[in-house]
Amino acid sequence: MFAANQTSIDLSSISSLSSLTGGELYHYQNYNDIVNEKLYYDIFRNLTRNYGFDIAFTLRSSLGITTGDYYGGFYTKSTKIIELAAADSDKTFGVAIKPEGKLTPESDLYT
Repeated sequence: MFAANQTSIDLSSISSLSSLTGGELYHYQNYNDIVNEKLYYDIFRNLTRNYGFDIAFTLRSSLGITTGDYYGGFYTKSTKIIELAAADSDKTFGVAIKPEGKLTPESDLYT
């Protein structure tokens, strides 16, 4: 979502839409010709980067490790899988990995 304005705007009301859908909110305060070039390059970047659609993401690990919380700009109903309508090459996701008991140094662990 691109917001270019010269007066005040209520971004807190509309920013939740971007965070729940995995999108981004670009705000250009006091829009003028100098900001116009920045807006052009931001739109160009958004239209030319790689996208993936209908995404289902889950993390599997070996015994001894469990996955905890998922972090990122998305909304998910499940704690075990992330489902997104779309994601681009600039998005990142974080996953908390926790040990599930005592781990030995000679055991191999995979995530």
